[in-house]
Amino acid sequence: MKRSQHLLFVALLLVPMLAAGLGLVRAAAPPTRYTTTAGVVLDNCTGLHWQQGHDAGQGWTNAAAYCQNNTAGLSGTNWRLPTIKELQSIVDETVLNPSIDTATFTAVPDCYWSSSKVAGNSGLAWAVFFSSGGTTSFGLANPCRVRCVR
Repeated sequence: MKRSQHLLFVALLLVPMLAAGLGLVRAAAPPTRYTTTAGVVLDNCTGLHWQQGHDAGQGWTNAAAYCQNNTAGLSGTNWRLPTIKELQSIVDETVLNPSIDTATFTAVPDCYWSSSKVAGNSGLAWAVFFSSGGTTSFGLANPCRVRCVR
């Protein structure tokens, strides 16, 4: 094989693998994972109903009220901030920026509040960064986006 053919072969082999590693190739959830109706996403694996969209960002206290008061006008009742474990359940670890199934959810690679406060520090709560899927704690006044659940 000529050197140029060998380099082309290697490039054709490596480029898709590198793109997947950088989050440039989007993975999709299995077709039966989510069911979407009128802005509400049912996760068929967990039974949770999620807000398909999200708000523009606010502090933790206002985020909780946003869900409890159903400010987004979602169908159904009992909307609330998700726990950190619930929020992590919709992270798609195979992709980055955003690390969520974009065929199902409207997403911005930003922090999203959970209802889970940090143990031993009532001034902090856990959030998920949907740029990487990682978690972090923030002061309650910091603005993060909100995706409600029920």
